[in-house]
Amino acid sequence: MSQIRDAPAFDFYPERWLVGVATLSDAEQLSYLRLLCHQWLLQGLPEDVPALKRLGGKGVTPAVLAKLPLQADGKRRNPRLEIIREEQRERIAKKSEQRRAAAIKRWHAAPETPPANGLRTHGVSTLEKHPPGMRPHSGSLRETDAAGMRPHCGSICETDAGGMRKPCESPCENHAAGMPTPHHPPPTSHPVPEDANNAGAGAREAEAAVDAAAADAADEEAAARAASDAAADRAAAAEAAAERTASARQAADEANPSLATVQAWAVAIGCPPDKAEIWWHEHEARPLTVFGCWTDRDGNAVRRPQHALAAWWQKWQANDHQRNTRNHPPSTTSYHATNRPTPARSDSANAPGRYA
Repeated sequence: MSQIRDAPAFDFYPERWLVGVATLSDAEQLSYLRLLCHQWLLQGLPEDVPALKRLGGKGVTPAVLAKLPLQADGKRRNPRLEIIREEQRERIAKKSEQRRAAAIKRWHAAPETPPANGLRTHGVSTLEKHPPGMRPHSGSLRETDAAGMRPHCGSICETDAGGMRKPCESPCENHAAGMPTPHHPPPTSHPVPEDANNAGAGAREAEAAVDAAAADAADEEAAARAASDAAADRAAAAEAAAERTASARQAADEANPSLATVQAWAVAIGCPPDKAEIWWHEHEARPLTVFGCWTDRDGNAVRRPQHALAAWWQKWQANDHQRNTRNHPPSTTSYHATNRPTPARSDSANAPGRYA
């Protein structure tokens, strides 16, 4: 039993552990568990307390030492862990013996001896199991010897199974070639004409050809349908790509309109083309946004250039009206006319790009 090598793990029972360490602190439980592991590997713990503290930690207290009593060989051990070690060794030895017996039974079993009468026995013949004088008179042929069922005589029938057959010279009993087999059925009394066989083969071949033609037609139809679906998908993809291109071009035109587009917008709102050209040049001169859009004088993106042009033209007309009023004051020759000073306005208000 001492030659059996211990397993790297031991059986742990949570219920027993919780009951046994219920009065210990967390540090004492940790040290106690570490000492149990060292006991399993070392098959014993040292006697002195400083060595135990190096193995178990600072939680080694008298309460923990009480669970590791000193044995006769001078080492400390937990009795319950040694009982678990012995039970595990017995279990390992029992399993090893069972595996050894199974291997011996498998590789060193008695060989089968084929008897003379054709009955298979395992290791021991039927004559050894049942002596000739005590052979049973009933049962299957596997339990008794076929020779015991024949009368005791000196003829060849006791030793040779061929003596039980009647002497017959007919080919049906002596030659297996005379017996019909499932692989070679005997000829019928009404043979099928050769032309009938040919007709049946021709019909089967015609049916197979029709099936093959139908399968080919189905494959061609499926291929044509797949090609049509692929063409439709390509057309749809091309149409979607064209729509996306047109939308992108329209968005680009709306974000950065050309001079011709701006002049067309100007004609629609009554703005002279030369004024619209000034507005277009002012926006083209400014930096673009990260998305490629125009910016105004404050650096903001121009989202709708057409509306921006309309607003700019309205402000231009309002400024032009103010300039005309300042340059041509009302007449003072009328009876009720009163001379009033014209307020001075800054020329920066009429600077180009003021209301851009």
